[in-house]
Amino acid sequence: MEDYERPSVLGVGLEEAHQTPADLPVELTQADCTRRAIEMLRVMRFDLLLVALRSSSPPWNFVQAARRCSPGQKWMLVGPDHVSDRDEITARSLGATSVLAGDLDWDAIAQIACGIRDRELTRRIPVSSGVSSRDDLRVQMDEGAARSAPVVDPI
Repeated sequence: MEDYERPSVLGVGLEEAHQTPADLPVELTQADCTRRAIEMLRVMRFDLLLVALRSSSPPWNFVQAARRCSPGQKWMLVGPDHVSDRDEITARSLGATSVLAGDLDWDAIAQIACGIRDRELTRRIPVSSGVSSRDDLRVQMDEGAARSAPVVDPI
């Protein structure tokens, strides 16, 4: 898979990332702390955010800050061995697309991230519109509005 085809994933607090395979099916960027992750979300676009569940510091405050910073950002909760029902309910109430426990399945993560990216691209440019970009759509809409504006005779 070429780099431009691989989905972009931001990992926050992933200890397993140091043991990832060389032929990782995603373009993985690591954030060493939640503050750095928020900075990255402000300037970069990621298809998926992987947030690690740690007993020492639950990620809920970070997830809420990430959602304020990037409201449409999709994210997954990943736990080391077991994710409690309470943690899963909290994660899903904060908009988690999935909850994974145990070893990271990078192929599954890539599949989810690709699906998110494909849906986002489809949502941005409607297939039936016949336009090639959002700017072209805006121009068409402005021209249509100008044609349909009422003509008023000056007094």
